[in-house]
Amino acid sequence: MRIAKFLCTWIFGSSLCGASASIAHSASIYGSTFDYRKTEPAISQFQGKTSQQIAELCKSESLGTMELTTCAQFKFESAKATLTKAVEATEREIDQSDIELRKRHNPIALPYFKQAQSHWQNYRDSQCYANVYEIGEASIRFIDFWTCMEIITKTRIDELSKPDATQ
Repeated sequence: MRIAKFLCTWIFGSSLCGASASIAHSASIYGSTFDYRKTEPAISQFQGKTSQQIAELCKSESLGTMELTTCAQFKFESAKATLTKAVEATEREIDQSDIELRKRHNPIALPYFKQAQSHWQNYRDSQCYANVYEIGEASIRFIDFWTCMEIITKTRIDELSKPDATQ
């Protein structure tokens, strides 16, 4: 792994990642602005490795804090890719339903789903920023941030993937 570059990104202030309205400011050794959207993809820290090899490496019990952070980011990015596919599939389903709604001159659902998804992303980002800044300047703060992002993202995948019992 290219930890030196990764470490510099985190310590010397290149912004890290976030949703459009979700940028958290902090005065710490980790940088003045934390914006997760600007972080290099975790896979770039594992040059020459496949996603499967990275997943196996991340199961190791002898990882340091920086490696654990990169692995947590990798897990979130994997969940985010799965979520993107789930959202696209849901949008296709809603779009098909909207065809019938349009024929009957009824309101369509897709714009509302897209708005809800945007609000959900802002919620997820804000919740995880709140969690990480509550921790303070701990070395595990970014592990916790990426883990929070992964967990909430996986919950959303489940929501979109499982049929609603009320329908």
